[in-house]
Amino acid sequence: MNRPLAGTTVVELAGLLPGPHAGLLLAQLGAEVIKVERADGGDGTRALGERVFATYNRGKRSIAVDLKSEQGVDTVRALFQRADVVLEGFRPGVAERLGIGWPQARALNARLVYCSISSFGQDGPYRDRTAHDLNCLSLAGYFATPSQVEDSIARPKVRLADYAAAMHAALGVVQALMTVRLGGEGCHLDVAIQESISAWCLPHALAVRDGEPGDMEHTRSVMPDNDLFPCADGRWLSLGIFENRYWGQLADLFGDRCPALREPALRRRAERQARKREVHGLLKTLFAEEPRAHWARALDATDIPWAPVYERDQALDDPQLVHRRLTGPLSGGEGLDLRLPMLIDGRALWSPRPAPGLGEHTEEILAELNS
Repeated sequence: MNRPLAGTTVVELAGLLPGPHAGLLLAQLGAEVIKVERADGGDGTRALGERVFATYNRGKRSIAVDLKSEQGVDTVRALFQRADVVLEGFRPGVAERLGIGWPQARALNARLVYCSISSFGQDGPYRDRTAHDLNCLSLAGYFATPSQVEDSIARPKVRLADYAAAMHAALGVVQALMTVRLGGEGCHLDVAIQESISAWCLPHALAVRDGEPGDMEHTRSVMPDNDLFPCADGRWLSLGIFENRYWGQLADLFGDRCPALREPALRRRAERQARKREVHGLLKTLFAEEPRAHWARALDATDIPWAPVYERDQALDDPQLVHRRLTGPLSGGEGLDLRLPMLIDGRALWSPRPAPGLGEHTEEILAELNS
């Protein structure tokens, strides 16, 4: 299959999650991603084990260089001359001091798309501060946004801010490549992790500033019937009711057991919202009476949006994901691959090769530069 970014060369000078995940997305779209790593240890995720490293680095080639040496810097500059894209994750100012920042890169290759991913961006009062995913979530107001009737502050299970930045970086790279291929010049993309996750979180803060109360009782996005509920066996289920028709189905289905659900006024969303704690309490009490399998049999016979809350690796065996083949054998290596989570004309885009060993392709890449 002719992948959309086939023939595109990406030089990745980034470690941990945001930059490498952006590189992974571009690799699955067909780009040739050359991962530049420190010879003394490589990407920081290598220290967390092969599986963690592979999660973000499938489909790439690795070259090990010493950026403190003139030879190492010269190698990276040579890569820039042949590349279409650079992904870099240094602190602001570091790449420039090394001699491989945007000003130096632009002088070498006017068509280069140079994407810098940092915690706070290339300027501003936080420019030189250090931060990771959790810090950026905190500053974005993520934990200030009410989401449940019985809400609490808890760390997200995945690194949302890092993934948000990776996706914005990949999106920016693709649009910039389109500009270049239409005859335009390269550009510098300045992607800040804080901004990326703030763009997802701030609509709530803007609504509060415009006069909408921000507490759980009045926030319209907190719904008593759109939540997680524990069952008698300790397992959980999620209920996704928003439309009145689904509430009506639920009330008809379980009304014999819990007559309060059939109160005519509760068939109106506004009434359920006005009585959030009461409605949530009814559902919590109801679902706690039986194991999840009991509720699954009843709910599966309806059109009510619901789902079991999976534990551990159960999601890998979900029938829908199995049917759609989100996972599959890793090309040229052992283990599972995760395809790009979209289909193009019904076809899947997988990682073209396993994650590389540290410096695995150094000699190969140097030979290409000298050819």
